[in-house]
Amino acid sequence: MDALLGWIRNLLLIYFLLMIVLHFSAGKSYQKFIRFFMGLVLVLMLLGPFLRIFDRDDTLKNEISYETFRQNVEVAQLDFAYMEEQEAEMYRTRYEQLLEQQLQECAKEQLLAIRAVHVRLDENYEVREVVLEEGLPGDGETFCAYLMNVYGWEREAIKVV
Repeated sequence: MDALLGWIRNLLLIYFLLMIVLHFSAGKSYQKFIRFFMGLVLVLMLLGPFLRIFDRDDTLKNEISYETFRQNVEVAQLDFAYMEEQEAEMYRTRYEQLLEQQLQECAKEQLLAIRAVHVRLDENYEVREVVLEEGLPGDGETFCAYLMNVYGWEREAIKVV
């Protein structure tokens, strides 16, 4: 009898707490989600004693724990993949900057008037595009020929503006 009274007391306590949360919720748009959550909690509380009778209480807890663990692993995998992607993008951007600086210095060593060099790499760190901003007419084409000869880049990948 005490177990039944304790179960009813817990059920009513949870119900009143959930009603308070529903009353003080941020807006009407959240109320349907809170009501859904309330229904799940109350159904689980109502089924609790019956599940214990059939010795299914531990099985349900284990299944819920396993599902929660599986979801946490999926979230961690997605986070890790996102971090790897961001790190690769950061390395690619830094490599583009260093390559631009190196090409600028190379142009200065050859006494060519190149105002700016812009390099874009693909995901495999291969040169996708090089844009040369020439200061004097003809210097861009001269440097373009040098890049094709030394680095073996295709003419289509090098643009002179």
